[in-house]
Amino acid sequence: MKLIEFAVVDLETTGFSHRCDRIVEIAIVRTNERGETIAKYETLVNPHRDVGASAIHKITATDVINAPTFADIKDSVIEMLNNSVIISHNKSFDLGFLKSEFNRAGIELDTLNGICTLRLSKILFPELPSRKLEVICEYLDVLKECIDEKNPKQFDDITAGEFLNERLRELGLTK
Repeated sequence: MKLIEFAVVDLETTGFSHRCDRIVEIAIVRTNERGETIAKYETLVNPHRDVGASAIHKITATDVINAPTFADIKDSVIEMLNNSVIISHNKSFDLGFLKSEFNRAGIELDTLNGICTLRLSKILFPELPSRKLEVICEYLDVLKECIDEKNPKQFDDITAGEFLNERLRELGLTK
């Protein structure tokens, strides 16, 4: 019997509106229901415009100047997402951007479905003062594993997604 597969998605964008802003970085980790990593995909994306809030995502115009466009990577992204349950911390934001980027690349998607860890945290941990991924990771005692080793001040959302999935399974809250 084939195990259910998940695609943990994290995006960095030029802004907050998927209608006019663009993706500047995409990271996807594909796992099975046991939490075993099947594949990882991460790349900067050239938005062909200003990169937006570099102070937040730490990505500069110089970083993306030679990066592929979303149209260049669309097939790789489809391969990572295909036949999986998408997991994202603010699903409507991330999936809105993915849908818009696919549309710009000539691929019409009616819907993208998945699990929103932001919404899930409201149900599972109503006592938390914040829904930030860092706060949830600290609460579940996986914060130290989610710090980017190359840049200790940078929080690694993709690693957080992997550890949260594992921790929720340990707590019996998921398979």
